[in-house]
Amino acid sequence: MHARRVCIERPKRSRADRAAELSASVSLALVEAREIDPPPGETPAHWRLLTTRTVESLDDARLIVSYYRRRWAIEQVFRLMKTRGFDIEAVPIRENEPLKNLGCATRIAAIQIQQMLHDRDGRRNGP
Repeated sequence: MHARRVCIERPKRSRADRAAELSASVSLALVEAREIDPPPGETPAHWRLLTTRTVESLDDARLIVSYYRRRWAIEQVFRLMKTRGFDIEAVPIRENEPLKNLGCATRIAAIQIQQMLHDRDGRRNGP
């Protein structure tokens, strides 16, 4: 794992007036991490992560990687709420309050399903 600062230039745009509103470049930290011991027969993971956070040490880089690893769990909860589960986006409710309530109830159910899957697979590290 290693990290360094990178500078990304503003993209070229067809509308110069819009491009002028943006900074000429943005400075980010690039954290690169490679999996050391992948499961047999699997390709090692190789992540290149860009962040606005300051990365000055190995511990800082590990923190960024830990954030990214959590992202997968978040994506799985949203997948359950949407296309691979409750299909909440297809609900015909247009009023704000009932839709917020349904969204909260769906999120709770999706998290509980995810917890049960982790229990089943022996990966849950919590009460």
